[in-house]
Parts: sequence; structure tokens; C-alpha cells
Amino acid sequence: MTDGGNDPFEDGPYDLVLNNADSITLPGGRYYFNSVVLNSSSTLSVAGPTVIYVTGTFELNSSGIVNPGQIPADLVIMVSSTLEVQLNSSVDFSGVIYAPNAHVVNNSDVDFSGAIMAQEVTFNSSVQFHYD
Repeated sequence: MTDGGNDPFEDGPYDLVLNNADSITLPGGRYYFNSVVLNSSSTLSVAGPTVIYVTGTFELNSSGIVNPGQIPADLVIMVSSTLEVQLNSSVDFSGVIYAPNAHVVNNSDVDFSGAIMAQEVTFNSSVQFHYD
């Protein structure tokens, strides 16, 4: 259950969806999802080094994933689908996105620290990208 008392898996047992400023914290580890969609100021926090495997949709819409140490290597998102990976509107992300078959789109007020490995990467409107 999320901090707001909602079921983040109501769309299916392997679909993580957060809405309306809801939040959840995952202990460090490896997680496997069909999709991860965070909307409307929702927050996914990780408490330690984490790898998230996604076989379908990955979208952050006016929301984010909190990586407390801000060490990009501590949060790795592995996307195996050919769908677009979306980071839209007021997203702060510190980690690595590995999506070799996908198009990663960063739209409007994205602050990204880390690395992106993708078939194609697009930066639109007020995107900051920091790498080491």
C-alpha cells in the first residue's frame, strides 16, 4: 500500500501506478514490472541501491523517483520495450536509464543527473542534463 493508503498495483500485479501526490518507498533491490507510471506529483522512493526492470511503459509525469544518495549508479532503470520512455514536466531524476530499443523523451523542466543509453534521446524545453 502507498503512504496514502492506495493499492499501487490495482491496474495489475506487475503494473506500478501512482497518482495524485501519492508515494511509496521500495527497499533497495531488484524489481520487475510490466509498467511504471507516476502522475501528478507522485513519488517513488528507493531506500538503497535499486534496479527496476520494465517490459512496457515507463512514464514520469510531474512526478519523480527519489534516490536519496543522489548517486546515479544506485538507481538503474532497465527498459526492454520499444515504447517511448517519457519524463514529462517537473521531473527530477538521478539515475541511469538503459533502454536500447526505445526513444527516451525529456519534456519541459526535467533535471536529469546520470546516464541515458537508448536508441534515441530527445531533450525539449528547459531540460538540464548532468553527467559524470
